[in-house]
Formats: sequence, structure tokens, C-alpha cells
Amino acid sequence: MTDLVTTIQDGSASLVIDARYFPVTIYIWRSATMRLADAYFRARESFDARARAENTKIILVSDLTDFGVPPAKVRRAIADHAATIDKSDAMHAYVCVVPNAVIRGVITAMVWFIGEKTRPNTNVASMPEALRFAVSEYERLGVTSPAIDPDAYTASAIAVGHVG
Repeated sequence: MTDLVTTIQDGSASLVIDARYFPVTIYIWRSATMRLADAYFRARESFDARARAENTKIILVSDLTDFGVPPAKVRRAIADHAATIDKSDAMHAYVCVVPNAVIRGVITAMVWFIGEKTRPNTNVASMPEALRFAVSEYERLGVTSPAIDPDAYTASAIAVGHVG
């Protein structure tokens, strides 16, 4: 990934990947498809390599407000790949914005499926809460936090490019 912000469209579904605040990586899902899941993991692998090279820790923030309930094949692919990439020392934690009880259940099931191979996952109700958690976690680790204002971040403010 060379762009700081990228949007991938797949029909009515989309995924925004925001790396402006690396090592916090932000993913904003509008439904999920296999094509978007593949793009998600290509980005994660790229960020993982960068984090290892920079000797830092990734906190992955996913906004699942409009995630929906993905098909079983997509859920399985995400869980399987997450179990593999989470082995990296560069991956520290997940923070998921899940204001909906149904989506919390989907995430809980995926984390359960992955089992002990996954990194810690914290579910929160809003993006500002997720970003405050990330900033405080870097402070707890003694790592310089990226310059992000949790209360000023909005997805609608992102100027995005479209990929294939």
C-alpha cells in the first residue's frame, strides 16, 4: 500500500483503508465481500512488513458500523487469514467499532473461531472511543502515539481514491 487512504469498491460494498496515522491502521467497512477481504489482508500484510521494519506495533481499528453480516465464506476467510497474520510480533491489538448487537455477535463468533491465535480485541461504540483507546494503548506501551485527534477524525472528511 503506497497511498495513505484508499477506497476499494465491490458493487455496493466498500472498504476504506486509512494509513495516515500509522501504526494505527483504520478500516471502514460498508459490507464485506471476498474481494474486499482480499484487499484488507493485502493491506494488513503490507502494514505488517512496514511495522516490522520500523520496529513498532500496529493497532488495527475497524469501523464495522455498516459491516452487515457477511456470507459464511467471507467470515471464514477473514478468520483464517487473521489467525495467520496475528502471529506477527508487529500486530498488537484490534479495536472494533460495533454499535450494533448483531455485529458484536458476528465479531465474537469470528474471534471465538480463531481462538487463542488472535490478538486482543476491544469492542467500542464509536470511532472517537476506538481512537482514544489506541492512543492510550500506545502510551501504556511507552510508544510514541501518532498525532491523531480522536474527536476530529471523520470518515466523511477523507479524500479517497478508488481502486479497481
